[in-house]
Amino acid sequence: MTRKQFILVIVIMTFFSAFVGTSLGLIAQGLRNPVSSSPANIHEELEFFASSLNIILSNYVTNVEVQELIEASVNGMLEELDPYSVYIDSTEYARLRENTSGSFGGLGIEIGLRGDQLTVIAPIENTPAERAGLVSGDIILEIDGESTEGITTEEAVQKLRGAPGTDVVILVLHPGHEQPQEITITREVISIHSVPFAGIIPGTNIGYIRLSNFYQNAGEEVEGALDSLINLGAEKFILDLRGNPGGLLREAIDVANNFLPKGATIVKTNGRTGSNRFFAEKQPICPEQPLILLLNFSSASASEIVGGAIQDHDRGLIIGSRSYGKGSVQSIFPLDRGHLGAIKLTTSRYYTPSGRLIDAGHTRTRLQREDNVEIADSGPFTTIGPLTREVYGGGGIYPDFLYYSALLSPLETSILSEGLYFTYARDYILNQPVDLDDISISPADYYDFITEVQLTDIEVSDTISPFIQDRIIRQLEISIANAAFGSKGRYIQSLKTDEELEIAVNLLQLVEQPLEIFEIANQHPEWQVIDSTAMAYEDSIRREY
Repeated sequence: MTRKQFILVIVIMTFFSAFVGTSLGLIAQGLRNPVSSSPANIHEELEFFASSLNIILSNYVTNVEVQELIEASVNGMLEELDPYSVYIDSTEYARLRENTSGSFGGLGIEIGLRGDQLTVIAPIENTPAERAGLVSGDIILEIDGESTEGITTEEAVQKLRGAPGTDVVILVLHPGHEQPQEITITREVISIHSVPFAGIIPGTNIGYIRLSNFYQNAGEEVEGALDSLINLGAEKFILDLRGNPGGLLREAIDVANNFLPKGATIVKTNGRTGSNRFFAEKQPICPEQPLILLLNFSSASASEIVGGAIQDHDRGLIIGSRSYGKGSVQSIFPLDRGHLGAIKLTTSRYYTPSGRLIDAGHTRTRLQREDNVEIADSGPFTTIGPLTREVYGGGGIYPDFLYYSALLSPLETSILSEGLYFTYARDYILNQPVDLDDISISPADYYDFITEVQLTDIEVSDTISPFIQDRIIRQLEISIANAAFGSKGRYIQSLKTDEELEIAVNLLQLVEQPLEIFEIANQHPEWQVIDSTAMAYEDSIRREY
């Protein structure tokens, strides 16, 4: 045994000693959930692990890295649990803390690969990138003198981020220019806003709020958006949680508290260490105004907490498709204060105020399946609001009013993945002025675009259905708005052509009192959109995961 191997075994056995001591301490303190395996059994398993590791290190055909084997072992343990229990290395852990804090040192640009070129998707408003003149479609050729050829988006992000006050030098090729330009930009603290857009739906008294995540201060941002919209005359509201993957529990509580009265139950958790209830802690800024929430399959975690609370209290109508069903709580356990990364471990599950389990039972192996069968509650349940409506559990939040739009066709998927909407929009704004109030793709523009698509390897049918043609045209118009006016332009243009949003607006325009929304929705079942293929596809993903 080499000295390195000997030290490793000593470290493992030291861990065992500390582990046993902790376990005995928990038992002595009379805690309800000590480690289920006895110290003797754990000792045997650790000896088995140490012996196996030593055999590999001593006899494998080539030298192997001890760290890689240990990480693989930890990952293997966690993979036996569920998809959300994972090991996070030190770099990922630092990035996780940075992201959930809602700010970082950087330039303020959204970047991505278009073909094999590192491209600016859009600069964030009022950031160093925007002030330096970066625009959508810029190609970043070098970062601090190093070529970006072959770089990944993740690698580029790490190079562009850094301590506020430090400089980064980038070589940029602007759209329509033949020669690149070298630009020095000083990094600043960039805030990631949870509410990227809020506004009044034109011609109505309906306020629209897009909530894209639940990072730090999300609750305050929603409150600020509501306050501004109320001052602008909004009397009814739409909160858009489509595609929102979640974030911080604290922020989910604060977002829901903007609509629910002080003392209202927002969410319950249940785990090995017991149960907890979380309540609205203050009077809401929007206590009675008619409200609609938009959810879809990609709405998860904190989005589902808010959706479940609003639904259970009969506070608002939910339109969309059944949400993802990510209703488990992950706790972060740093290793050596984060220097060795951290373990992200599922420690409890979320329940709506009426007792519905949000989690859809996503497991990797048989270890948890018996437990999931016992708690998989499909209902029906009854809301705890004034209407005592029937609602369903069994994983995810089931909407009150269905909107399952048709899946993207292979043609649309290929156009998106190849970045052709982006490329067309970049060239379009170079050749003609663009008015955000009047972006319109003509038939000639559409056929020019399809001709460009045909020049690629994408297979284009001789006949494209009018439905798909219309969706392609709408996406082109949104891409042009984004290229010309950034994310704000993208949202404004999207509001004009969003069919699901249009249904929400039509319903709200028929409503005066908040509880009327449910009766009005029941009177218009013909407005629901139910594509059976899309519904079956989403359900199949849940079953596979």
